[in-house]
Amino acid sequence: MSIERSMARYEDAVEERRVRWESLSNDELAQWEHKVAESIVFEQSGDKQRPALMLECNPWLEWYHFPGDFHPEALRLLHGRLGIEEQYPLTDVAMVPCLYGDGMREVPVVDVQMKSIRLLQERPMTYGELEEILMRSFCLKSEEIRENWRHITERQMAELIHKGVLAARDCN
Repeated sequence: MSIERSMARYEDAVEERRVRWESLSNDELAQWEHKVAESIVFEQSGDKQRPALMLECNPWLEWYHFPGDFHPEALRLLHGRLGIEEQYPLTDVAMVPCLYGDGMREVPVVDVQMKSIRLLQERPMTYGELEEILMRSFCLKSEEIRENWRHITERQMAELIHKGVLAARDCN
């Protein structure tokens, strides 16, 4: 696929979502943005409290998966547009509506983020549940590796919260 065709395909996907989300009310979007703002509790909570936090996925999230024949130069251009380094693997983008800017966010995701989002699209769950399910899907042999994985996963979930893909709340 040519660079132009690759970029046009992605732009068409972005525009399709914008059009689809135009019917959302500002009140609905504001309620979600409020949930996201209150999700600061995720970063403020300690290792003991975080597993009890309830996570949920943006109800309007949609995916864009880059096909295998997507032109490498177009991917490089999108790395710049999305503000990510070129060595970052760009295979999928989560797209969510928002109240400001262009009315949507394009959020590149890595494997563990994608798995997390897909699980949370099925149902909200506590961070502890999510972490347990994710940990079983990876072969983590030592406690040191598991601990490093936990810290990386926490940062990646915090990033998804900051970008409005996920929201967290205290269950109490």
